[in-house]
Amino acid sequence: MTEVLTRVKTKGVLFPLAALVIGVASAYVAVLYTSVVFWLVPVWAFVFGFFSNSRIGSASAFLLVVSHTATISMMLRGTFEPVDHVFGMLGGGLVLCIIAYGAPLVRKRPRGFRSAVVIALLAVSLAWYGLISWPRGTYYYQVIIESPEQLGRIELFLPLVEVSGEPYAEIFNHPYEELSFVTESDLTEDYSLELVETEYGLMVRLSIPELKRRNVPGTVTTAEGGPTVPGEPRPVHTSTPDNLPYPFAGNVIFKMSRSGGDRLQFSPKREVEAQRVMVFERHWGGIRVETREILEEFEVPVKVNSGGEVNVRIRLETSSSRGRGVNIAIGTGETYREAFQFRAVDTNEWALVSGEAISTSRLTGPD
Repeated sequence: MTEVLTRVKTKGVLFPLAALVIGVASAYVAVLYTSVVFWLVPVWAFVFGFFSNSRIGSASAFLLVVSHTATISMMLRGTFEPVDHVFGMLGGGLVLCIIAYGAPLVRKRPRGFRSAVVIALLAVSLAWYGLISWPRGTYYYQVIIESPEQLGRIELFLPLVEVSGEPYAEIFNHPYEELSFVTESDLTEDYSLELVETEYGLMVRLSIPELKRRNVPGTVTTAEGGPTVPGEPRPVHTSTPDNLPYPFAGNVIFKMSRSGGDRLQFSPKREVEAQRVMVFERHWGGIRVETREILEEFEVPVKVNSGGEVNVRIRLETSSSRGRGVNIAIGTGETYREAFQFRAVDTNEWALVSGEAISTSRLTGPD
């Protein structure tokens, strides 16, 4: 009897301590290497309960969830944030505590009804955590054209995109149809797009019958600035029609899901120069948790045709984003983005426009 009590007391110390260590370690591994360790969190919760008792198991599962969430929350924000723990517990942490509490029943009475319920909860949790941690990605292509005056039909010759050195036109079959955060400068719906052979090779010809007037005060999408979220539509900037230098605009977006890890890149490109310039990086706990790096600079051919001289500002951006969940409400993502912006006056003449390729990585979570 004394030996049994000693063994229980030992587990009562070692299991919670092991849960804390595993929670912290799995957070580091999930962010740095693979989110598979996050998918295994329900298994650890079950193991702690299976080899101890309900009280030690549930306490260990709770500490496992808390330590994992706290570590990743600190990586994301640099400070303790209760909202992350609320999401962590409501999104699956409480179920893991229930699984750990009932796990001893599986060891003692594996054929019982309550044991079957515990196994079912474990299976559901594994599926849920696997869905969150599974890598997912998107391809993205956006054109913004702005003008200080109303124009008739305008035609743009823009770079195509390629994947692994091969032209990739599939993305143009996936027009993006929602811009929920933009109150005025919605997407351009009336346009035509086709692939044409030019002196620079295969390119995109985008034709817009007319640009849309921004006639409602409020926030609008402009071609200025960089995206707040890589791979998402351009950010909004507060302005009114009276102070907009370019009150007429067109905005065309294509976006699709992807499963592979290949980058979407402009084609054709000229004068490509590798840079590898770290623009920004943030560290926590000895690891880099956020980076922004310029990988290369290049030139691309562009032509604007409207039948005369125009004053337009054009921005083209393409990106390849890939993310995975490392906690219930926190994920990590990497984005490779190529973009350029230029102002055109003379039309129907080819111009070589400078652009750059930027790689970003960061953690994201609830505000």
